[in-house]
Amino acid sequence: MRGRRFAGVLASAVLFGAAAPAFSQAEREYPRSRQVQPTHAELVQAANEMYAKAFGEARPRVWLVQLEPVETIERFASRFGGEHSFTKPGQDAEIGFQVPTAVREIAVRGDQWVDKGDLLIRGDDTEDLAMVEIQRVRAEVDLPVKRADEQLANARTELEEMRNAFNQGAATSQQLNRAQVAVNIAELDVLLAKENQKQELLQLNRAKARADRLRLVAPFSGYVASIMVDVGDVIRETTPVIRVVQLDPLRIDVHTPVTLIEELSISRGDSAWVLIGRPGRPLVIEGTVSEVSRAADFASRKQRVRIDVPNPEHMQSGLAAWVRFSPPSEELLQRMNETVPSPVREEGAEVAGRD
Repeated sequence: MRGRRFAGVLASAVLFGAAAPAFSQAEREYPRSRQVQPTHAELVQAANEMYAKAFGEARPRVWLVQLEPVETIERFASRFGGEHSFTKPGQDAEIGFQVPTAVREIAVRGDQWVDKGDLLIRGDDTEDLAMVEIQRVRAEVDLPVKRADEQLANARTELEEMRNAFNQGAATSQQLNRAQVAVNIAELDVLLAKENQKQELLQLNRAKARADRLRLVAPFSGYVASIMVDVGDVIRETTPVIRVVQLDPLRIDVHTPVTLIEELSISRGDSAWVLIGRPGRPLVIEGTVSEVSRAADFASRKQRVRIDVPNPEHMQSGLAAWVRFSPPSEELLQRMNETVPSPVREEGAEVAGRD
């Protein structure tokens, strides 16, 4: 079988799209079932089958890179070409309290997955929660409105009696006017009581917002990268206490020569080929240009180009990356074509390589 000895061979394993890496899962399952060390081709086939079953044809293009024992990723990258950079989280937030407080609860641990809105850390919110309850009682009590309604009803009754008395000549016009003014004032009192009730509800929302400032929640779904405090620590406002990162997609900022951008007419939405130096299993992923900066650096004559790389398996950030904006060389493309067994149409195809 060919494929045991070759440098920089790219084997197609459409690797992304599940919570656990299919390639790593195949590595774990094969020795368990066959009691032998799987070959690279077998692992590729297993990964392809897993992702073909899960995602069909809607899979990102990913190729595994198998290096010779003496070959480094840097050496392979020199043949791959492209601009050198590194991967970053798609979103990266360092979160802190807006007011000074003491840490009362840490609801998560490092490396834990959190959904948007999940509680991360809670400050000392005892007093604020008490104020919320006090304000809730004030907002729910409608006695002032009921009292104003009763007074209005009584004023209208007195006005009707005064009209009857006036018509019978038993009351003066001045007394009738006073009764009418009393009704007008009672109507205003009802409006004022209802307005005060609305303000109490607004004050309740304000109290809740103040209490919520002592609850740090995840701004987006992702992983807890680090926790910088312990329970009991006294924290100043704006001091970062926890970091949350989103790893799908990964982002790469590449400082690209202006001449290359003009030559290839690089723009948002274009494809980019990214070699990522993942330890043990380097890979090439087809990403997408998401930004092309309008500001170039005069000294280096380069512009920042941002690449979004799909990463549903949540591979770690901070890895070396090489980005090119045109397909790899014909030699590498030929190797890719020779070593890309179709996950759907050619099941069981061997990984071919150099003799």
